[in-house]
Amino acid sequence: MRSIEKGEYIEPSKMTLETWLDKWLETYTSDIKKSTHANYAGKVKYRIKPALGKVKLSELNRDNIQNFINDLGKNSKLPYPCSQKHQEYTRHFKQGT
Repeated sequence: MRSIEKGEYIEPSKMTLETWLDKWLETYTSDIKKSTHANYAGKVKYRIKPALGKVKLSELNRDNIQNFINDLGKNSKLPYPCSQKHQEYTRHFKQGT
């Protein structure tokens, strides 16, 4: 209700993943270690937002997310397998949908 009063409310069908991720980082990660928060913020800024940030939450689907995960697997030199990345990002996306 406060967001409506402040003029910050965005109708969920119009909200982009980028906007939701900013709110998520601000609201839902306040009780974690600073290093974990920095890790999440880096993944959001450098991986998720460039690929999916402009997608509206109402349009986010399994295909968008799977393509994102597949592209991470192709373009990443991370030491852990794509399935682990999939599990990690799926946790974050489930909170937003």
